[in-house]
Amino acid sequence: MTNAIGLALDIFGLPALATLAASITLVLLGRAVAPARHAVLLPWLVAVGFVAGYALLPREWASWLPRQDQPWQWLPYCGLVAALAASLAARARSKHLRWLGAISSVVVCAILLIPSWQVLGLSRWTMRCVAGIYLLTICVPLLLLPMPLRGRPLMVLMSIAPALLALATGAMVSVRLAQLAAIAAATFAGCSVVVVRRAGRSSGESAAGVVPVFAALAGGAAWTASVDPDPPPLMLLAFPLLPLVLWLAALPLIKRTDRQR
Repeated sequence: MTNAIGLALDIFGLPALATLAASITLVLLGRAVAPARHAVLLPWLVAVGFVAGYALLPREWASWLPRQDQPWQWLPYCGLVAALAASLAARARSKHLRWLGAISSVVVCAILLIPSWQVLGLSRWTMRCVAGIYLLTICVPLLLLPMPLRGRPLMVLMSIAPALLALATGAMVSVRLAQLAAIAAATFAGCSVVVVRRAGRSSGESAAGVVPVFAALAGGAAWTASVDPDPPPLMLLAFPLLPLVLWLAALPLIKRTDRQR
């Protein structure tokens, strides 16, 4: 029990606490300064919150100049790429452009997070395809959720999933890689504290807007932790898929909508 508590404190230490505080502050400032553009700004605020926590990690391990043999160093940039795509999609009037933005950001992240070594004997091109399919599996179903489930339930699960991933990564792989998932959990938790207080359609739009960032950060953290050791602990890939349980709750809503048509 003592060891478990100590492990949790190591994982959710200063970087995670600082990320939580930064995320809450940024989201509140964003709402106060530009309330009408909150949905456009929110993906950026979440991604910047992750960068703030990443900045507190040791530079010899968490460099700002990513190396090919350390794919986790691309995570802050993946979050920013996803934020750019999400914010552009929020401005787009065409539904096709919104989907194109979300999917393209996920594909870019999949390319950046490929390690320099072989995993399970797969080639780099095969790994890119596997990573892309994995991140799309996280992102696309959440964007298709009915509106009532895109607000509070989705935001809460997007906070819980990387927190559980952090604990599992710390127990199975390393505390360092677990801290990446921990600061991802902290930035979504800080966002949730503010966003879940907003009921109705605006909350759903805000939560949907950060889904590509969630796929990039939580999915990317799970991916890098899974491909780092040998043999790879592939069960870690399951944690970012936790928000997909909302589809179980979505089935009655979909059936009810079909009956009303």
